[in-house]
Order: sequence, then structure tokens, then C-alpha cells
Amino acid sequence: MYNRIGNEEISFFVETARTLWLRRNHLVFEGDLLSPASVFTRSQQTQQKFIQTQLLDRVPQRPQQQQVRTSWKAPSADWLKINWYVAVREVDHRIGIGVVIRYNEGDVLFTLRQSLYFCSQPSTAEAMGLVTVALLCMELELKQVILEGDSSHVVNAMRQGKDHNGMLSCLVEDAKAALKKTNWEIQHVKREANKVAHYLAQEAVSLD
Repeated sequence: MYNRIGNEEISFFVETARTLWLRRNHLVFEGDLLSPASVFTRSQQTQQKFIQTQLLDRVPQRPQQQQVRTSWKAPSADWLKINWYVAVREVDHRIGIGVVIRYNEGDVLFTLRQSLYFCSQPSTAEAMGLVTVALLCMELELKQVILEGDSSHVVNAMRQGKDHNGMLSCLVEDAKAALKKTNWEIQHVKREANKVAHYLAQEAVSLD
């Protein structure tokens, strides 16, 4: 059956099932029941956003001679790559966390948008995003991952294990503890190589 239908049909089915579950939650907790037409429309809209995130990194980049990469690069076979980004809205101390997990072929395995009230100091907020990634690795029982973020401060703290910022150090230790059963590496990349996670984070910080 899988061979007879395309990836878009499969992703639409998955998104429709998710929307139906959310519809049930709305009914149970808020007494509001979405119409079948609304379920169909929301599923279509979310699927289109998912497709857009897959296409973002396929825009060709001009070659640049820089030490930090400016385009997404596939990991080796048997490894997954996880990009994360945190958007900060200082006015109400809200942060939006965006995460995308890809196979080595570049196909998306998982995306996450999460909105939290947290410290709006950029490096500390980015470290909270890293903790979210680490907990996700633990929950999904991922074995080999390459973590990529565009905060050199957080990446260096994760590599070296020392930082003058007490909160940042605590969050880094939390991330390492959650990753203790995962073989991991961490890399610093430019935002241009982190576009999908950036897009998801910007959406997340706008969530009510």
C-alpha cells in the first residue's frame, strides 16, 4: 500500500489524524467542536507549511569562503542532524524554540515548535533550546546525532563545559545529562544554514 501512494498523501493523512486529535481536545477541554471543513482546511495549511520548511534549505547558495558554514550539509550515513534555533520576544520574556531533525538524505524526520516564558537573555534562551533538543533525543531514543546551532556561545559551552554564566552552565549540564545515552557532536553554523529551525522558531514565538 505504501508503494501505491505518494509522500504528500501520507503526510496529509498524518496531519489530518493529528488535527482530529486536537479537535477532540478542543471539545473535551473547551467545549468547542471544529467542523469537518475546518479540520480539512487546517490539515491542508499545516501540510503546506511542512512542505515549505523542506524546501527552504534547497535554495542554492553562492559559494563563500568562510570558516562557518552558510548552507545545510547532510550528515554521514546512520547519523541524524538536528538544527535548533530560539527566537526571543523581550517585551514579555517569551521565547520560541524551533527544531528540525533530518535523515542523512535530507528528508525531514521531525519538526518542533515550542513557545515558553523564559529568560530573554539570548545565550541562555539558546541553551534552553538545546535542552529541549536533548530531551527530544532521549524521548525518541536517538543513537547518533549531530547538533547544529548558530549560537557560538552555547556551542562552545557545550564543547568545553565551562562558562561564567551560571544559568548557561546549568542548562549545558542538563543537556549533557539528557544526551548520556546518545552519541553526539555539536557544530556552530551561520543562520543561513539554519533557516528551517529559524522559520519554526519565529512561528513559535508568535503563538498565543
